[in-house]
Amino acid sequence: MTQRLPELVDYQVYVDTRDGKLYIGTLRSIDENVNIILEAVIQRLIVKNKFADIPVGSLFLRGDSICTISYVSSQTDITKKMERVELGDLIEDYTAERTREKQNEIRLAEHLAEKGLIYEGQIDPQWSI
Repeated sequence: MTQRLPELVDYQVYVDTRDGKLYIGTLRSIDENVNIILEAVIQRLIVKNKFADIPVGSLFLRGDSICTISYVSSQTDITKKMERVELGDLIEDYTAERTREKQNEIRLAEHLAEKGLIYEGQIDPQWSI
């Protein structure tokens, strides 16, 4: 575990996960496997220059599902220049974007299979948003 991560306990953090989700919440606990507990969590959906937040509450994330953890500050707020919209207005665009990403991933897996290679990416038969 990185020495600096425990310094972020009790601060607001961004957490990017392997499945492409972005969570923002207060880091309450972290262990040697980078398993974390967040409180006052929102999931932020971003599509192009628009975003919406979904209140989550408290959240436990396994360390193997986390890509990055970063401190929330005015310099790291990527949504400053984006438009906040209601979830209902964004969900259709978000679903379409996720579907396109998944279709591209499936095409990549099929292309690699034609070459005799195995794709070990994020394809999940139970996939949903």
